[in-house]
Amino acid sequence: MNRSSFQLNSRTVVWWMLTATGVTQTTQFMVMPFMALYMSVHTHAAASVIGLAVGSISLTTTLFSFFGGALADRLGRKWVMAVAMLLSALAMVEFANAQAIWAFFVVSVLTGLSRALFVPASQAMLTDFTEPERRAHVFGMSYWMNNIGAAVGPIIGGALAGTAPRLTFYIAAAISLAYLFVIVSVFPESNRKSGGGSIEVKLGTVVDTLRKDKALVVFIVAGILTSVGYSQFDTTLPQVLQSLFGSEAASRQYSYIFAATGLEVVILQFIVTRMSARFGTGKVLLVSQLIYALSFFGIGVSGNFVQFLVWSIILTVGEVLAAPRLAQYISTLADERMRGAYFGANSLTNLGYFLGPFIGGILLRHLGAMSVFFVVGCLALLAGPFYNASHRIYVKREHSNGRKVTIANAGAQKRRDSRM
Repeated sequence: MNRSSFQLNSRTVVWWMLTATGVTQTTQFMVMPFMALYMSVHTHAAASVIGLAVGSISLTTTLFSFFGGALADRLGRKWVMAVAMLLSALAMVEFANAQAIWAFFVVSVLTGLSRALFVPASQAMLTDFTEPERRAHVFGMSYWMNNIGAAVGPIIGGALAGTAPRLTFYIAAAISLAYLFVIVSVFPESNRKSGGGSIEVKLGTVVDTLRKDKALVVFIVAGILTSVGYSQFDTTLPQVLQSLFGSEAASRQYSYIFAATGLEVVILQFIVTRMSARFGTGKVLLVSQLIYALSFFGIGVSGNFVQFLVWSIILTVGEVLAAPRLAQYISTLADERMRGAYFGANSLTNLGYFLGPFIGGILLRHLGAMSVFFVVGCLALLAGPFYNASHRIYVKREHSNGRKVTIANAGAQKRRDSRM
């Protein structure tokens, strides 16, 4: 395949992936923000148990993402993604019919497995089909499309939550099956050598490489600290709103917050990314953690809907700064033969999304909302130096290997070509 045909095919695949991301994330955000409330209404379980059930999604993702990424490296991105979409559809159908808390745990595990397969495989495929100088732009577009779903999905989900909550799960299942069809019929396989064979590395070699990559290990620690805090936005915040304003009002208000922050990302993504392009990855991530900490402290002392909304909007500024840079940084760290494994290893940060809801539920029950958000604000302050340290280790390693590290390949490139 010559270079021009690769560019044509790769950009077509990337656009298919980005479009599908927008559609599937819309349906996912119709469902995910309301899972805790849905479980609370149908099971009347304690907040800590509900938090543990929701957190099981992230625990499963954490435990299996490395293997999902390794499978994507060995078997191919395409078919791993296809299996993931099938599992996602099954999980949504089961969620619509679950009544007991144990059933919700089972569904959470299925959902986590689908993510463990899909996320590292899809991110590796995006990297495979994108030239290095364009990866920041493509990951930014992926994040942007994700947040179009975050803006639209909760509005639809909030409207259906009071009248036809099960319908949202069936819609999500149908979209997952549609994406499965697109993957099988449209997507080519990406991790191939020029001779036609797949690029394979022994699992032991992959594990040893990841274990010795100090920049990756420190980066994962920072990600765990961050995700403990950010998980409160998905689990503790809706329960706080419910306790203050009642179930019906909480569903409506939380959908407004989710939609507003999603719309904020859509508007600010490329503006903020361009403004921060001249700064290195370590500094950008450090600033994002400071914004997180300030926002968590603010949410902790909020007492009305407007205050919750304002601090959530400020929190999202930190997310806009960090999210595209995080994905590109992993693609920069990764060996070409192990991209899936690196993205899978990065999913270890989801351990925080498992621990966070459980810890948040306990603190919320015994000490109140202020204590929850004060603790996670402190964790965000702690995460910033870890991100900065990871980047310094990476830069030092590249210099010792005789490779020059510029702002661009450190994760803060300017857009040379803003069009796909």
